[in-house]
Amino acid sequence: MLACKLIPKTSFHFGVREGWMEGTEVLLHSDTLFSAFLNSYLLLYGEEKLDLLIEQFLNGSPPFLFSSAFPFFENEYFFPVPRNFFPREKDLKKARFIGKKEFEDWLGGSEELMQKENPESLAIIPPVSRKKAQPYEIQSVPHVSLDYFRYSSQLFHSSNLFFREGGGLFFLIDLREPDFQEKVLGVLRFVGDEGIGGDRSSGCGGFKAEFIADFSLNLPQNPDAVCLLSLCFPGENDQQVLWNGYYDLIERKGYVFSPFQRTLRKRSVRMVLEGSVFKGNALRGTFLEVTPRGVKASHPVFRNGLAFTVPCVWREYET
Repeated sequence: MLACKLIPKTSFHFGVREGWMEGTEVLLHSDTLFSAFLNSYLLLYGEEKLDLLIEQFLNGSPPFLFSSAFPFFENEYFFPVPRNFFPREKDLKKARFIGKKEFEDWLGGSEELMQKENPESLAIIPPVSRKKAQPYEIQSVPHVSLDYFRYSSQLFHSSNLFFREGGGLFFLIDLREPDFQEKVLGVLRFVGDEGIGGDRSSGCGGFKAEFIADFSLNLPQNPDAVCLLSLCFPGENDQQVLWNGYYDLIERKGYVFSPFQRTLRKRSVRMVLEGSVFKGNALRGTFLEVTPRGVKASHPVFRNGLAFTVPCVWREYET
């Protein structure tokens, strides 16, 4: 398992204009990261090589899988709170992300985190202790739009994600074909120059990509469940898995972005969120086509709904 840092050059913009939706995303979802990767792969290697890569994903033999990208700060890496995490301490109930050690303990079935009476020493976001600064902040940035017919202006705001010095996003890579390692890093560096997320024309979304040396996760010896670290669109064979799990859904939509097509909306789909936990290890997900219906598109459009999971020990909510 590889891990890669995305060190921001300025800020990220994963939200939308205020008034359409409140707030902005603090993480980079796996389908957005993968879409940006494919667009840069196309620009670097051409259509023929891209078609061959997509064919591997469609055939169920992907050479690599990406998790979603989560916050890091200096030497601390944060993971999404598992959906079956039910702490007694009220400050822990507010946590959105937990540190790597806390996440590893949770994967192994430890109850210590859930029973912690003094969580100030824990690595969580938002932090309990006022002595610990949050590694990022969300700022409202003003913009002006111009009406080209009436020559009038209108003020609007967008929410941008800024990291403190030493912070950024990181994600995991399940590299199934070792020959792809250098190619993946090369494409990610190109994505960093192109930018990712919204407001790229305003300087947002640029980053420096680098692999994290000697990164590893301590995984349990006898797992009986999986924790999802990416978005996932369950396939037909995954339906039974959903009966025994803790999960939330998110609607994913947006415009097609490619050198050939930028004005069409993708078909919206509902996907399973990061941090969802399922009993067993059968969750796979699907690589699905989301080309708009009834519209002649210049090429098929895909969304990566394959599951990136790590093994864990199953636990249920106790009343």
